[in-house]
Formats: sequence, structure tokens, C-alpha cells
Amino acid sequence: MKKVWSNLLNVVIAVTSAAVAYYLTGKGFSHFKGPAELKNWQPRSVAGVTVDSPGEFQAAPLDFGEAKKLIDKSDNFKNENRGFEIEVLRTTYVPNVQLNIDGAVNGMVSSVGALEGVSNLQHTSSAINVSGKPGLRVSMKGDRTLDGKSGQIFVEALLLLDGRTLYQIETDYDSSNPHGAEYSDRALKSVKLN
Repeated sequence: MKKVWSNLLNVVIAVTSAAVAYYLTGKGFSHFKGPAELKNWQPRSVAGVTVDSPGEFQAAPLDFGEAKKLIDKSDNFKNENRGFEIEVLRTTYVPNVQLNIDGAVNGMVSSVGALEGVSNLQHTSSAINVSGKPGLRVSMKGDRTLDGKSGQIFVEALLLLDGRTLYQIETDYDSSNPHGAEYSDRALKSVKLN
């Protein structure tokens, strides 16, 4: 039974990560349109974390389909700007589910790599500790051609485990944003669990 739960969880985490990656880099994101400079940065508390962002977060519910039976509760919030986005997802799983953070990374990478026009996707991950909790910092970079425009997309994320809860804090930007790496670094380095 434990192995079945573990296999199901890998599916849940892959679905969770795929949904977040799709939401961040899907059709709603204004790729290659050049961003405005973001100036209103301040710490904001959302979904159990505090993160610096250039504006308020809005609820952005996700549909987990069949995987929902393994989820106790989930909150997803997004701060969306032209050319730069931050998303915070907190998912608490039902008891007896073995969390697998590597499964979350694999789901994110597979999802971003499968997006329309994405090629040559590369990723790295490294162990981190935020507010005393273990996690991974994930960086993805790939070429993308969309709507006749070409450039690169970047997804930077923190995945943190706290008991049965997985936190995913992600940023997304493209090569038209000269401040994207700076904004992403600022947001992710500011993260604290509440």
C-alpha cells in the first residue's frame, strides 16, 4: 500500500507542478512584449509565506482533477505584470502520502519543456533551506518561439517541504525583460515561511 501511495504522490506532484508551470508560461503570459519597470516592491504575506513582490497577489485556483483526492487543501496566488510573474502555491496532502520533491522538479521541467514553441530547455536544482525547512531551488532556461517572436524563457522556483505541505514559489520572465533575473532573485531570496 505504501508503494501505491508513493506512486500516486509522484503523479500528484507532477500534476501540481505541471499545472503551475502551465499557468505561469501558458497563453496568459505576455511573452516578448517588453515589461514596464516594476517599482512598488514590498513584503506581502500569501498562502503561508512572505515574499517581496511589486504588487498584490490575486487568487488563481488550480484544477487537480483526479489527483484532488490526495490533496487536503491547496491555495494558489499570482502577482502578474507585463513580462514578469510570481506565483505562490501551497498544497497540503492527506495523511500517509510520502512527499517526493524530486517528483515536483521533474513535473515542472516536463511541463515547461512541453509548452508550445519551447526547445533546448536546460535546468539545474540545488538544495536550500528556508525558515529551517528543506527544499530545492530550480532554474530553467529554454528557447521559445511564440506568435512569430523568438527569445528565451526563464522559470525560477523554490520548492519547500514543511510536514505534509509543499510550497512552490515561482517566477517567470523572458528575454525581453532586462530586469527579469534581478526581479526573480529579489523575490526568491526574500521568501520566508510564516
